Amino acid sequence: MDIEITGVHYHVSDATKEHIHKKMEHWQKMAHTLNRIHLSITPKQEHHHETFEVHLHAKLDWQHAPTVDIRRHGENLWAVIDETFEGFSHAVHKHKDKHTHVSHDRVNLE
Repeated sequence: MDIEITGVHYHVSDATKEHIHKKMEHWQKMAHTLNRIHLSITPKQEHHHETFEVHLHAKLDWQHAPTVDIRRHGENLWAVIDETFEGFSHAVHKHKDKHTHVSHDRVNLE
């Protein structure tokens, strides 16, 4: 699986990258195979407060699988990342029900 993390006018710290990679490991352990994923983080100024927009764009690794786009925003970056992956989870489960040939076995990460 390819993952690309970009900050739009924002430096993504190593700790934030690690947080995102742990989320991705969870997905692979649960056998949700992703072909590729792009996550972008954009800071914004709203009413003298810095907020963040997180955009997750992923291609599921199933035959005829859709591309999933999720956007979330808020003041706490890691909370926004978590909410983005939660929204992604709902989208994947919605599409998984339509694809009966998807394997639900666990995957061992090495």
